[in-house]
Amino acid sequence: LRQRLQIAESISANELHRSASQWFANEGLLPEAIHHALAGLDWEQAAGLIGSQSTLMLRRGELMTLLGWLKSLPEDVIRARPHLCSNYGWALMLTGQLDDAAVHLDCAERALQGKDDELGQIVVAQAYLARVRGDYPRAIALSKQALEFVAKDDILHRGLVTFTLGFSLFSAGHIAEAEPVLLEACEAARASGNDYARQTMLGLLGAIQKNQGKL
Repeated sequence: LRQRLQIAESISANELHRSASQWFANEGLLPEAIHHALAGLDWEQAAGLIGSQSTLMLRRGELMTLLGWLKSLPEDVIRARPHLCSNYGWALMLTGQLDDAAVHLDCAERALQGKDDELGQIVVAQAYLARVRGDYPRAIALSKQALEFVAKDDILHRGLVTFTLGFSLFSAGHIAEAEPVLLEACEAARASGNDYARQTMLGLLGAIQKNQGKL
């Protein structure tokens, strides 16, 4: 088929990839659709498909696949989409690429000024980044700020920021204050299907019980 394509002059390889991408997307085969969109340099189609899957992939921990796709997109395509930019920042942060993560989170934050709910989601990520960097006072402050912005029914982000707040309080030595926050965050993570956060919080709660002699 590749040999025939080289001989034929009626259609280009990029056009075929774009047609294949649309067909796979219509059939609900999104990884294949994304593969062909990227191969066909159809950045709009690829960015749209990746954006539709990025939050779910973060929750499932499919970070390397997501990063591979995002790194194939031109940077200006990502920066034009705050949601995609934010999730790129999350994926970079969760794989230890903290400086690059900060750049993309800052980009998303600038784009979402005035949109409190969406801006709150970025502050959640900024708080998480501060926690990863070990800046617990900043993480605690940003977490409390984010809780004022994030909608009450946004279980995912409220769970994430409660997790960040509880973890930061624990790490800063505020154990008594951390425990109820971690319990709340653990329940929120269970409700939103965020297994990574839930497992981490269960470990911290176990450590608190151990330190209290409640073996």
